[in-house]
Order: sequence, then structure tokens, then C-alpha cells
Amino acid sequence: MKRGELYRVYRGSRHDPKDYRVFLVVSRQMLIDNTFSGVICAPIYSNYSGIKTYS
Repeated sequence: MKRGELYRVYRGSRHDPKDYRVFLVVSRQMLIDNTFSGVICAPIYSNYSGIKTYS
């Protein structure tokens, strides 16, 4: 796992495409390399509250 990588995560029922979310790894690489038990990720949205975001 590396900082800046995107991961598609399943979170729900089988038939709804919204059950998948994309997350960006934002933890510092130094912390990831030191085998900490968790990393910080941020969800990526293509459209949220009328504001478009680009990844």
C-alpha cells in the first residue's frame, strides 16, 4: 500500500453499484512502511452537493 493509491471498496448489497466507494490513501508513507495497523484514507466523490471534484 502506498500514499496516493486508490482503492475500490465494497460496502453493501450485491446489486447496487453505489455499494462500491473509491478511497485515496492519505497517510504518510513513512507510517505505512513502519507496519502500523491502520492507514488514513479519504473517500473520493465525483459529485457531492453540486460541486464536482476531479481525481
